[in-house]
Formats: sequence, structure tokens, C-alpha cells
Amino acid sequence: MALFAGTYSHNIDKNNRLFIPTKLRDFLGKTFLLYKPLSGDKCLSGYTPEDWEEAVKIATAGMPAGRELTDLHRDIYENLEVVEIDQQGRITIGADFCAYANLDKEVFLFGAGRHFEIWNKTDYEAMRAQRDAARQAKSAKGEDTAIHLQF
Repeated sequence: MALFAGTYSHNIDKNNRLFIPTKLRDFLGKTFLLYKPLSGDKCLSGYTPEDWEEAVKIATAGMPAGRELTDLHRDIYENLEVVEIDQQGRITIGADFCAYANLDKEVFLFGAGRHFEIWNKTDYEAMRAQRDAARQAKSAKGEDTAIHLQF
């Protein structure tokens, strides 16, 4: 199981090539998967094949065989792209995936545990500002907004 962490800023070139940082590549191997999340987030998520299969098992656990499961599999796999890391540590992202995530120049990558995310830098900063404002509004109402990790 991979554990992706850290934040990275890079540029995507006119041929949709993006450098993948060494700390992420160390977990990925030569081939990995990019996914357009069904959550609607305008980013791409990167998974090792093993972690992807585990994520699909979790998402489909308990679903009976039939139309709903078939449709979910179609939705999941039509939003998936297999990519390979080249000799320079770059991947080439399909044009439709770049368009979905609005990837054009400045790109922000960050680890998110069992996957990592690729965002248009401006879109990520806007999403983050919106999230921070929502936390501040909750805090102003006296709600607990702290993140509690207990081990």
C-alpha cells in the first residue's frame, strides 16, 4: 500500500507532459492510473494499480450484481487512464483529462494518503480558500473545527 504525502508545484507543458516528483514516483512504479473523480472535484487522482483495485472493492462492497453495479463499473472505468512514467520522470496526460481538470500551465500535486491529486494551481487555491472560509465560519459559531488525529 502506498502512502502519498507532501505538496509539489510543477508546470505541465504544451504536450500535456507533467513531471512526477521522485517522492511520488517511488511509490508508483513505471505505470499507474489517473482517475477523474466522480465526486465532481476538478482534479485528477493518481493510484497504484493495487490501491486502485482496493478502492474499487471498497466502493462496490455489498452491491448486488445487476444493472446498478454494471453502471457503476462503467462510470468508474470510463474515467480512468493508464499512464507511464518516461525516462525523464514525466507522464503524458490525455487531452480530455487535462480539459476536465483545467490543467494548462501551473499544476499543484499533493499526497492524499492512498492516492495523490493533480490540480490546476489557481483552482486548488480557490478551493482551499473556500474550505478555509467555511472552517472560519464554523469556528465563529463556536463549532469545533480542529482536526483531531489520535493514535
